[in-house]
Amino acid sequence: MERTRENFVIGGLEFALKDGENPPKPKKLDEEQEAFLIATACSNPPEGRVRWTMQLLAEHLVKLGIID
Repeated sequence: MERTRENFVIGGLEFALKDGENPPKPKKLDEEQEAFLIATACSNPPEGRVRWTMQLLAEHLVKLGIID
């Protein structure tokens, strides 16, 4: 918030709202892995859980050897 305020003072509204260029980040999952993750997240959660959490999904993918 502080940086946005400073940018507003320096260059006005357009300058403050302008998003600087960000280098592209490499994908962590390929298309098949991503499809599997989505299918898993849409499936029933593990026994004793109400829903899938990000941590549960990550641990599940590691356990299956899909990711490191």
